[in-house]
Amino acid sequence: MGYKGFSGIDWGSKFNDNFKAIQAISFSGAASAGACTATGLEVGDEILSVTGLAAGAAGNQATNFETVVSVDDQIQQSSSSDLSNNVYLALVLRK
Repeated sequence: MGYKGFSGIDWGSKFNDNFKAIQAISFSGAASAGACTATGLEVGDEILSVTGLAAGAAGNQATNFETVVSVDDQIQQSSSSDLSNNVYLALVLRK
């Protein structure tokens, strides 16, 4: 049972049922378009942003990856460029 506010609504239950967590997941790019291992991702998770953590890929890199996870524990790289030497941080809205 959660916190009951002035209205008597059990807000804890409402948040538990409807709250979507935001999580940060790090992963390495791939040598070409295809799967990148990103442990913890689940089908349907929404990728809010992808930021490069290496000097050669710093900044917003979202256009290089899918926006909704299609395979558990993977993010699909849409770019055919070799991004395998780069590390990325994705902010994910859990399904």
